[in-house]
Amino acid sequence: GDLHTVPHPLKRSLLVAMAGVPTVEGPLFLGFDLSTQSCKAVVVDSGLTTVCSSRVHFDTDLPQYGTTDGCHRADGGHVTSPTLMWVEALELVLERLKAAGCPFQRIAAVSGSGQQHGSVYWRKSGIKSLQSLTPSKGSLVEQLQSAFIVEASPVWMDTSTTKSCKELAELSGGMLRVAEMTGSTAQERFSCHFFRRFIAEHGLGDVGALSLVSSLGASLLVGDIVPIDVSDAAGMNLMDIRKQGWHSRLLEFVAPGQVEDLRAVLAEPRASWEVAGKVHEYWVSRFGFSPTCQIIMWSGDNPCAVVGSGLVSPGDIAISLGTSDTALAVLPKVPEEPLPFGHLFPHPMLGGCYFSMLCYTNGDVTRRKVRDAFFASAGRDGATKWEAFSK
Repeated sequence: GDLHTVPHPLKRSLLVAMAGVPTVEGPLFLGFDLSTQSCKAVVVDSGLTTVCSSRVHFDTDLPQYGTTDGCHRADGGHVTSPTLMWVEALELVLERLKAAGCPFQRIAAVSGSGQQHGSVYWRKSGIKSLQSLTPSKGSLVEQLQSAFIVEASPVWMDTSTTKSCKELAELSGGMLRVAEMTGSTAQERFSCHFFRRFIAEHGLGDVGALSLVSSLGASLLVGDIVPIDVSDAAGMNLMDIRKQGWHSRLLEFVAPGQVEDLRAVLAEPRASWEVAGKVHEYWVSRFGFSPTCQIIMWSGDNPCAVVGSGLVSPGDIAISLGTSDTALAVLPKVPEEPLPFGHLFPHPMLGGCYFSMLCYTNGDVTRRKVRDAFFASAGRDGATKWEAFSK
């Protein structure tokens, strides 16, 4: 397919962006993937042909952060990633595009995917630094060196919030009630529990904004705080899945007696296809972006995978068999009964539609055990066993 087959309303945003970029050869579009282990960037034309790409692998390209598989692990189920590592990686991946001859002036619009559930804690002074980015002051990471209250961002592998999940279920009237409100039962990796712990430990006095990895990426490009999009926000145990806004009872759970203060640093989520703003002058000066280049809201990696897999109509289904087994399905509305397992998210492209996600983290382990139990006679070679398994 090409851009002209993209459904409304995202198509409208992209066509507006294209109109603002004067070019003989045609507009280009830049997409980021700020994932657990790396930051990738891909530039495509309106026919979705790849023009150039680059990648930064956190462990090897940014060894100063000392990560293993992009994160740090500690006792008690704590798993974090350095926030500044993500910041530095975003600029480095653009530098590699520049070295590859990327025609930045032709890029009409930019968006991205961020690993879901990772949380970011901006200082008030950090937002001022973000808004006043200037190439003469140094690199992005140098200018944002003191921008974050917590330098180690909790990520999706963190399992340290079991107590908070139980308390949320008790407060709400059970796990199914949590799923009815938010689209998922209380989940350890969901950001609301990390926000709650942070506020209990640090308060909100010095907080300028609370972000996810996806909205961090968009904010860095716009040069101001960009709200979380509704699709990624569904993976927080904090958003009303039907109204697609923060649930007042859950805000009170996160920040007892401080709901208005919390709302001041956590703007209401926005539609995933909206234009977040124009690219900041910092990026125009550093890489030659057109000043009319538009930044589209970023979203989480799972919502973006739904679009990337072509699931753009109600009834579309995809099944992935990998380290984890995942089933994704597009739904025309919120199911009448809450899901006792799996997750429900607003679709990032189809207004009014949703997608469900069912994930089993032990998929590959289970399959291998079946293979080894029933097809051991096929030989020692794993590939030979898989051939017998497939038959």
